[in-house]
Formats: sequence, C-alpha cells, structure tokens
Amino acid sequence: MAGEILLNLKGGNKNMIKCFKKAISSVLAAAMLATSFTAMPINTFAATSFSTAGGWFETLYAEWSGNKSDVTGVSYSGTASGSLTGDDLTYLVRQDGSNVRLDIPGLKAGTYNLTVTTNSGTITKENIKVYEYDRSGYAHYDAHKEGVTGIGAYNDDGTLKSNAVVVYVTEENKNTVQLPGYTGSQYPAGIGNILNYKSEDANGVTGGGKIDIVQQLRAEGIPLDVRFVGTVRGGDSNTSNNPPAENIKGLTGYNTTTNGGTKGDNGMMIRVYKSSNVTIEGIGDDATLDGWGIQIISQTGYTSQSFEFRNLNFTNTPEDAIGLEGTCAISSSPQTKEWFESNGYAPIKFSWVHNNTFHQGFCKNPAESDKAEGDGSCDWKRGYGYTMAYNHYINNHKTNLIGSSSSSIQYDASLHHNWYEKVESRQPLSRQANIHIYNTYFDGATSYAISPRAHAYIFSEGNYFGACKNPVDSAKEGSATVKSYNDSFAGCNGANAAQQVKNKTDKVSDSSGNPYAGFETGSDMYEYTATSPIQAKADCLNLAGVMKTASEINMEPTPEPIVSENPDALTLPYEVNFTTPSNANYWTTKTSETNLAANSQYNISNALVTPAAKITNTATTMKIRDNGVIFKVNKAADVTFTAGSSSAYGIELYDAYGELKLYVAGGKTATVSNIPAGVYVIKSGNTQKDGYLENLKIVANDPNAPTVTETTTEATTKANTGDDGTTETTTSAPVVDDGYVWHDDGVDASGNDVAAANSNIFNISGNDTTNKYTYNGVTYNGGIKMESSTNITVNAPADGALKLVLSAAGSRTIKIDGEEQDVVDGLNVFDLTAGTHTITKGTTNVYVYVMSYAVDGGDTTVTTTTETTTEATTKETTTKDTEATTKETTEATTAAPVDGVNVVVGNAMVKNGSAVTVPVKLTGMTDLADFNITLTYDAAALTATKVENGDIINDSMATINSNITDGSVRIAGINPADKINADGTVLVKVTFTANKEGATPVAITVNTLKGANLAVANYTTSNGTVTVTANGGSVETSTETTTTETDSTTEATTVDYSAKGDVNKDGKINEKDAALILKFIQGIKDETFYDEAAADANGDGVINALDATWVLNHKGNTSKPSTPETKTYTLTGTDINATSGTALTADTNVGTENMFLAKTGVKNASGSVQISGSKTVQFKLTSDGTVALTNAISSGAYARQVAIVNSNGDTVATLNVQNKNGAKNNLSATSLVAGTYTIKGVNVDSSDKSTNGGLNSSVNIGTITVTGTLEQISAEATTKTTVTTTTETTTETTTKADDTTETTTTAPADKAFAVSGDSWSAENDSVPTWLNGGKLTTATNSSSYKAFAAESANGTAFTKTVNVAADSSITIDVADALTASVFIAGNNNAANKGVIKATFTDESGTVTDITPADANLGGRKTATTAFELVATGKGTITVTPDYNSLLYKVTVK
Repeated sequence: MAGEILLNLKGGNKNMIKCFKKAISSVLAAAMLATSFTAMPINTFAATSFSTAGGWFETLYAEWSGNKSDVTGVSYSGTASGSLTGDDLTYLVRQDGSNVRLDIPGLKAGTYNLTVTTNSGTITKENIKVYEYDRSGYAHYDAHKEGVTGIGAYNDDGTLKSNAVVVYVTEENKNTVQLPGYTGSQYPAGIGNILNYKSEDANGVTGGGKIDIVQQLRAEGIPLDVRFVGTVRGGDSNTSNNPPAENIKGLTGYNTTTNGGTKGDNGMMIRVYKSSNVTIEGIGDDATLDGWGIQIISQTGYTSQSFEFRNLNFTNTPEDAIGLEGTCAISSSPQTKEWFESNGYAPIKFSWVHNNTFHQGFCKNPAESDKAEGDGSCDWKRGYGYTMAYNHYINNHKTNLIGSSSSSIQYDASLHHNWYEKVESRQPLSRQANIHIYNTYFDGATSYAISPRAHAYIFSEGNYFGACKNPVDSAKEGSATVKSYNDSFAGCNGANAAQQVKNKTDKVSDSSGNPYAGFETGSDMYEYTATSPIQAKADCLNLAGVMKTASEINMEPTPEPIVSENPDALTLPYEVNFTTPSNANYWTTKTSETNLAANSQYNISNALVTPAAKITNTATTMKIRDNGVIFKVNKAADVTFTAGSSSAYGIELYDAYGELKLYVAGGKTATVSNIPAGVYVIKSGNTQKDGYLENLKIVANDPNAPTVTETTTEATTKANTGDDGTTETTTSAPVVDDGYVWHDDGVDASGNDVAAANSNIFNISGNDTTNKYTYNGVTYNGGIKMESSTNITVNAPADGALKLVLSAAGSRTIKIDGEEQDVVDGLNVFDLTAGTHTITKGTTNVYVYVMSYAVDGGDTTVTTTTETTTEATTKETTTKDTEATTKETTEATTAAPVDGVNVVVGNAMVKNGSAVTVPVKLTGMTDLADFNITLTYDAAALTATKVENGDIINDSMATINSNITDGSVRIAGINPADKINADGTVLVKVTFTANKEGATPVAITVNTLKGANLAVANYTTSNGTVTVTANGGSVETSTETTTTETDSTTEATTVDYSAKGDVNKDGKINEKDAALILKFIQGIKDETFYDEAAADANGDGVINALDATWVLNHKGNTSKPSTPETKTYTLTGTDINATSGTALTADTNVGTENMFLAKTGVKNASGSVQISGSKTVQFKLTSDGTVALTNAISSGAYARQVAIVNSNGDTVATLNVQNKNGAKNNLSATSLVAGTYTIKGVNVDSSDKSTNGGLNSSVNIGTITVTGTLEQISAEATTKTTVTTTTETTTETTTKADDTTETTTTAPADKAFAVSGDSWSAENDSVPTWLNGGKLTTATNSSSYKAFAAESANGTAFTKTVNVAADSSITIDVADALTASVFIAGNNNAANKGVIKATFTDESGTVTDITPADANLGGRKTATTAFELVATGKGTITVTPDYNSLLYKVTVK
C-alpha cells in the first residue's frame, strides 16, 4: 500500500488523528461485540433535540441520536418552505453510526426553521442561517451576457431548476442506478454508463445499444443533478493497491482506448460528451470520489455549457480529477473571443468548480512516468467563462492547467479563494488566457506557484503567498505578464516575476500579446469584492474545500494572529547593534544573559527574543528563523533593521496577523515608517533557513504623540489632590452625540486627550481590540470586537436613535435583536423603541468604537454645559476621618432658539418602475450645526435606494449618514467642523424607485436641528408627495404643512399641479422648463428641482431639443393633456398572406389598421407569423402600452427565443420557445413605454448556426397583440432602392487567422433567372444572381470532400463549399418549367441527420411543396444523385435544410 492514501475524509486533514482514534475504537467495539451473547440495537432512545444543526452554503444540516428507520418526515420553513419525499428522503437522511445525519441542499440563502418527525416525536430547530455561494467570476458573468441564468442544475438563487432530474449515487448502486423518469432496458444503468456514452458493453458495443441519455436531456433542455452520497470507489489492479470489489462500469480503460480512453493515460475517467446544464455534487461532509475522475468534453456540433462541480472530495485519482475541455483548432497566435464562434468551433463554456477538496492523486503502475501522482487535479482548456473558487488542494503535484499547449486558446478565467496547501506546482500553469486570481492562499508551494506562459495575462490581486518557493515563476514558452496588486509575499523565496503596482489602475509593461491584457480596468469586467490578503487567508482556511464537520464550520472567519504572545510595550527608542558588541549590551537594558541558548525565548526589555543558534557577548550577528524577535509598540513607530549578507532569503517584519510590513534583502538596511501600535514579529525570509539580524532600531514616529496607555480627556476638568500633594487632572468632552455615550479613551486632532465615557444603558460582554480607529477627528485607542461571544445590551429609556461608530470596511453587518443590519465604516444610525435590545455579531471584521443613544425629541432642548470641578481630600488617622471638599461649578446655556426655519420635502412625479429624486430643502437657517431627520412613506409604493448630499454639506462638515429601512429613511449630520449657511438650499436628496401607481406622501419628522452654539431651531415642516403614474399624465397632489413652535401646531393644504413639460414643478409650462431641458442636454444640472419624467415632454423616451421645442409650443398650458385612445391591435399569419408558406416580397404594413410593419421575407406559416434574421415585425407606440405573444415555437430543430427590442437596441422582453417538436409558449401582456419596437428571433443554442451567423433564427408566432395607441410606420419609408448599372463581377477575398480564405462573390445584375444549361459550382464559379440573389459565401475546407458518387466518378473533388445554416434558405430563380439539381449534404455524414424542405413559388405567389420523397441530408456524401427539384413555370425554388449543411453545386436543366 506504499504511496496510496487511504483515509477517512470526513473533516479533512485536521481530523486525521481523531479519525484514527475513531477507527481504533470501532475495531475494539467490533471485537467486544463479537464476544457478546446478546445483540445490541444501535440506539434504543429517541432524541429530543438535535446534537448539532446549522447552515452552510445553500444547505441545511443536522445530526441527532437515533435510527434513520424512525424518521417519518422532514420539513423546513422560513425564507422558503418544503419537505423531503421520495429519493430525497431516502438519501438525504442517512445513518451515521449511532447518529442520523440530514443534509438539505438547494436552499436560497436566508433563515430557516427545521422540523424532523419521528415515530417517537418531533425535533425542531429555529433560526438557522443558510449562506449564499459566492458567484463572482467569469462563469456567471459570461453566461449572463449570453442570456444563460443559473450554472448547472441550479438557479442563481441556489434553488434547483424546476425541471431538473436528480439522481443519487452511492457505492451500493453505482452500477445499477438509472435516472428517475428514464428507466427501462432502453436506458443505460450505472453512473459510468449514464454519463459516458462511449462506454462499451460486454460485447464491445459502444453505448451498449442504449439511448445516449445525456444528449437527450441536453436536447430536451432538462438539467441534470448528480448527487454523490458517501464514498464511491473506482479503479483496478493497475491503478490501485486496494481496488474495489467491483469497478465502476463505463470508466475509461488503463492505457487503452476502452470506453473512449486514450493510450498513455492511466484511465479511470468518466468522459461526458454532448451535455449541458449539469451539476455534479457531494452531499454532506464526506462525499468522496476515490480512485477515479470526471471529464467534460465539448464536441464539434455539440457545444457543451453550464457545468458545476461542488462539495466533492477527490482522492487517489490516477488521471485527472476534473477535466474540462472544448474542441477547436489550435493557434500559436492570440485570438479574440469571437474566433471560437465565427469558426464553428465548440468551446466549453460557463464552468464553475467550487468548494471541492483535492487530495494527492495516485497510480500504482503509471502509464507514463510523470503520472504516479495522477495528472491534473483540475484542468481547463479551449473555452471561456471559467470560475474556480473556494477549492482546497492538498499535496497535489500537477494541480491546475489552463491551456494544454502554447497553441491552445481559452479566455476569461477567474480563480479566487482557493487554498493551495503544500502543493508542488501549477497554481496554475497558464497559457493563452486572461486570468484573474484574487484572494487566494498559496500555502508553501514546493516547486512553484503561478507559472505564466505563452501569451497569458494574469491579474493577481489580494493574494497571500506564504513560504512559497518561486511564487511567480518567470515566463516560459514565449512572453507572458503577471500584474500584482495588493498581494502579500510572506516568507517566499526564488523567482517572483510579478510586476507589482500600488494602484489597481496602474499599467505594467505588457509583452504578452494577449488581446484582453488590461481587462481588470476595462468596462467588460464582473463585479467582485477583494479583501485584504490577511482576510483572504482566513477565508480560505475556513471556507475553501468541502463542507466541514459541524464542530469546524465557521462561516464568518476573522484573521487569526500568527503569534500568541502579547508582550509589554517597548520603551522607545529601542536599539540593538550586534556589529559593535560591548559586554553583551545588545539591548537597551543590559541583560545578565551573556550566553543565549538556541531556540529558547528570552524576555529582554520586553522584547521576546528567540535565537536560532547560541549567541554570546562576542557575536556580531544573531541567527533567527521563525519568531526571531517579537515586540509591541504602543504608538506609531519607525522600524529599521539590517539583514546580514549571509541572509540568503532576507529578513521580514510582520504584524500580529501576518501582514508583511518590511522585507530587507541580505546585506541591506531598510526602514518602514509609521507602523501603528500593536504586536510585531521579525522572521527569516525562509523560516526553514537562517536569517542574520545585525541591528534593530525602533523609534517613535512622533516622540510627542501620546501612547495608548496615557490618560485621555473630555470636557469637564476634575483635579484631585492626594495625600502626597500631587494633582491628577482629567478632562472630558462630549463625543458623537448628546444623550447616553460609551467609548474608549482617545486623542483628538489637536493632541488633546479624550477620556473614556461609559453609560449604564450599555452592558457589554465581549473582547476588546487594541486597534486604533479615527472618527471625526478623534482617534480611539480601543473598541469592542464583534465576534460570536460578544453581546451588547442597550436599555433604551424611550424611543430614540442608536448611533454606532464602527470600523466595518467592505460589505459588513451586525445583528440588532437577531435581525441582520447592513453597516458602513463610520457612523451608523438605527431607530429603537423603548426597552431592552441586543447587539450581536453579524459578519466578520466589525469593531465598535463609539455607542450613543439619543431619546427622540430629547435633544431639541439640550443645553451645553461647561463644568469645572476642583476637589481636595484630606485624610487624618484619628478616631474620625475628616474630609474637606470644595467644589466650584459654572454653567452656561446655549444661545436663544432660532426662529423662522422651514424644512420642506419636494414633490415629484414619476412613471411606475422608474426612479425619481426628491429634495429636502432648508430655509431660514444661516448657521446649521447639527441635524437629524426622518422621512416616512408607504413602502409598498416607494423604495428608497440612495441618499446624497445636497448643496449644504461640503468638506467643512462631516459627511451625512443615513439608514434606510422599509418605509423610513433616517438622515443625520453630526458634529460639523464649522457652521454652514443653509438658507434656501437643498439639504439632502433621496432617490426612490416607484412600485405602485398613486400619490404617496413623504412625511418629514425633525429629530434634531441646531444652529451655532447648538441653538435649538423652531421650525415648520412641509411634507411632499411622489405621484406615480402609468403614462406620465397630469395629477393633482396635496401638500400638508405642519408648524412646530412652542408646542403649537397648524395645518394647511395647498395644491401642487404637475404635468408633462412642467420640469421644475411650479405648476406652469413655460420658458423656464425649456431652459432646464437644454441645460440637461448639455450636462448642466440646475439646483432647481428637476423632474426627468416631465422633461421627456413629447413622450418619445429621449430627452433632447425636441422636448424643449414642445414646451415652447405648449407654454402657458396647464390643462390636463387629452388621454390618447387605447385600442388592441393584432397580427396573425393570415394577415401576412392568405396562403400558408407565402412570404412577403417587400416591406408591408399589415395587421389591424395596418399598424404593424412586416419586413420582406416574413411569411404565413400555417397561420402563424414566421420571423427570421432581418425578417422582423415592427410597431410604434405613441403611449405606454403592452405586448403579448401566443403559440410561439421554433421553426427548426433548436430551441430559440423571441426578443422585443426598442429603438436603442435594448432587449425589453424575451420569450424562450421550444424546438419544432416541443410545446408552444406564450408571452403574457408585458408593459412597454412609448417608442418603436422590433420583434425578432434569437439564437440561444450555441450549436445553432442559423441565419446571420447564428444571431437571428426562425420562430413562428401564432398571434401578436399590442394594446395602446399605435402610429403606423410607413413601409415606403423603410424601402431602399438600389439601381445597379454595372455588369462586372465583384469578388472580395478575406484571409482569416487560421490561413483559410472566405470569398464573397456578387454576380452581374443582367441575368436574374436561370435557363436550361446554367450551372454553378462552389469550387470555381462566381455566384449568379439567379442563385440566392447572387449572395453566397464559399469557404475553403480543411480537406477535400469526395462528395456524391456520380461527381466523384467524374473526377470532382470539392475543396470548397457553402455553409448553409439550419433553417436558413437557398433560392433558385428559374425562367421556365425547369428542374434544378441541388448538391447539398449534411455536414455530418451520419444517417438520419436532417432533411430538406423544398417549395416552388410561381409568379402569382402560389406556393407548392416540391420536397422529394427522399429528403434526407445525412449520408449524401456517398449518394449517387442530387436532389431533383421541379419548377412548373417561371418562379422561385426555395431549399431549406433543418440541419447545418454544405452546398456544393447547382445545375438547371
């Protein structure tokens, strides 16, 4: 068994010892049972609770003591509800020793309640949080761009696609299982035979005569989810020391071509062809593929896309664990993405490999010498849209290959949050690709980590390279580029060819030649969040790899310190210099230790020193390795040290969490300035080798700066005179807000101390952080770390506002009363009711520095108090203590209240579904200092999305802070640096999205409004209204005004008239509105309120000068515009032509009142409207309206899509339709705004190479219905007339990147109809106008085609053909009753691959079906005759194949 890994993988490597002990215990238990006389049941007691239950990525899990046979039901509720039945209940609930294990995958992220019903009772668990998979990366980004949603068998929200087939695979059923719904003798059995159609039966018959079920599912659009439960083993005596009793049937053979294998390969692979929308996943924490792997292959004509591998252990893999490969030609020169599609290749697309664990491979007798540890762990080649994320690689050899050779082309790869643990090489090895590697932990690469080759361009971002050899290897196989931003290289040695930049947007010297070099700063880039390398390391350690055991799961990790020591702070300056030894005075205080032993730690003047070798008082240097010197500074410091020339790997300085602060090469001296207070460690650059520290100097960056241990102050000053006559002074100043305040001590921007404040309404249980944080000019020396053990209680005395100053960079949350709340870095405001509330951990990396609570309305009468207290205490040792105290207090109140202030919410009108910005204006306030307001509204009608500064807030005042909840927006500006004139300006702007028609009040409540010296303002408020309409028509709104002054309230009602063209909402349409429109066009935004919906005055969907003209033509008009008449218009196939199969010969107005414009070529297809390519239908709405489609279906063999496109080219609605053998689909009434629209067919299957390069395809629509007001698009206005007077033939030849040529020939215009004897061949002839209008494109094929036996007998070998896409047509115009011999064949010569349809249209437009009896395209390369198509007179013969075909020759006789 030497070399082979046999382990219990549950829990991963961390549990190896635990698993070993468990195995020994099992053996002992079995031995005792063998000697027992009485059989014991597994468990005779019913559990009353779960021993563990929790959430992972889109999965619930639970365990409890008991028997699976006792379980009668499983259900869940919360974010989604459901229950387990059938196979789900059978396989997702399983026995695990004396426990029962439950896993429920396919859940949307959220909070759930779990219920398990047993024969003995019910077990429940509430509030289980389920997390969302991180879908960042090119797989989803590229898929979405092509209209594909949901990778594999799952939707983007984590739920299973509704029509997916799910199959469970275990060791017991691996060779017998069949897909549910596809059982019986005609279908394959066993997972190898199901997935690999090249598997052979006992007689060597490929596929065993069974249906290729994977291809059938692909054709039917049915996703497949393969779920592995437990360990499933494969392998034979050539690959394994301990092969399973029965190998998996259908695996490729060892070093043979059996089951589609390859000579020279170790085999044991399932090769999956002709597939799409497949997820292969593991259930729970122990699903393992042991001794075999899976490869997905995209074949020409069957482009494979949308694959997912997740939550699987791979071990002892003899060849690849996962392989993903497309099929296309090779090119040693870089190509663009379009190169794949334009050449008809079959790239593998949209592959997502995540949360898997790859253990070292193994092959007993490797077929090739370098495959003893298998081949690639996860390889990808010839495709685009690839994301590999959150995987854990352990001791792998050839790990990740991107591009099989220097001429293999692939694009768009994202590799993030992967953990490479002690991996030898290929992390990845990359060729001819643009790759984004971010937030990955490279943990001790033993040969090299990243290897850039052959035109690769890699953007490396926020990665942690720890103790790696050759972290970025030098380019090989030509030029390549690695751009490194915010990477951390800790303890690395050897080659580092990365070009490091300080800013992401900085450019590097790029010689890669990759067409997508610099993609990271371009516009075509997906959204993602890159954390610091330290956080990335923590994320990888906890989140990468398969699901961990329950005790190890940590879904919200924080960085762990790399040192456990926390020494006392050094006294600065601190210096040691070994180059001038003097009586062992190496440290600032002489140590009595003149001989320091190797590998022992010494505390010398608070520095923890660990020499790597014995050191005496005559030494001139100190050898160090790991944790050579650990020290702490309590203020910002500058650190300088020298690495001796023998330091081959240099010496490095790290902070307590492993972030590299300084690297010093051997023989060099360097300094890092202004490191913050904290713990630091000095190490060798390679902790397995010696570094030589010659001197160390640490000084305060600012000697006068206070330390974190000094007493700090607030606004009251208190002097205490003690017994010794000394005086201690403490000063305090209000921080953040009035009311109840808690914070640690700090120092303000002027260097004044700010003492800690504590309020009894806050009760805190948790750990402190010593990290400093600066807010609003005050630097706080400590705070509270929000972690699982943290609990903060707020005892609110009344309703009010909780304000938290947080360090919370990035997308972070906390929980208030168990509800997750989004937070930002800085000030956060939350409304609380009276009573007790709890604050607990949400996400990681959140620290609380200041908490305050202000009672609603309470701070409107707060006065500012300055208090000076002098307290002297004398104590005598007599029978009675005497105490004398003097106290002097002075108090000053604020200035007089400010009168005449108005706070006004603006009015707005907006179309339903659109966004509108509402201003809040302030008048009568010349010295604004502090404000806190709340806007309330109907959350069902409006959704607040954004709060922005108005015209008041600028750099002299702290940025406003806001908190948006359903139906409420709270906005505050706290502690300005000076006072601001706010009279008559916009305070803030709030953006809403309209959800429901009608007038919705936006009410304002002023919680705080203060002027200079915190003078309280007496103010009036005016509420606003947002009116939501369907078509922009005028409405009337009311404004409610409330005046608050000395507790008196008045109400008034006014009318605000809004109409189309009234941009400033003053109730009038005049020159002011026209001027605002013109300013908007020029990019000038007037401070006057601006309603963009009203600015589109003429309703054409665009704001331009025509709208200003409309306003001037309607100025003075404040009456409601007349409502245009709404009608229903329809279009069917019989409106095109009464005869089925007849196409329009010119653009024609058709349908109800001729309001639709059908383009040339649109036809009546058995009563339906057939559109294809440029053959589209258009209509123009002059008002908002709807469109509906019924009975839509593809006219060919591929599923397609109907798209409704506006005049800007934007798709506003789509309808997916099935192929011609499927069911018909409907598009229910869909809302449209006024404008011009085109209905067209769209290709959605990458194998469908139809008209117009596969972009537009034929679709039949039963009825098109438009409701609204239509304006006719004149057919005459769209008709283009071209008069050709030349008789010359024009030929255009284009040389393609693969050295083939395409020739487009246009024939003379003087011979439009063929006569007897006319002939054309793709080999040598120009295209005559009687053939397809003279427009055909011939293509040079890679080899000669001996097509058609009769022609071959005449010595013809065709090297050129015309590619005819499925469902596109070739026309032959004939001058009389003639016969056309058409040499056309399917591009796949297999039998039963497609047919043709042929029609003849005479001069009267009558269409006759002339399809021959034998219409098969397949096998015609060996046919003896062409298709003979007979015309009965002058007219047009139309030939339409339903399969991609090749046209060779046409003769007329």
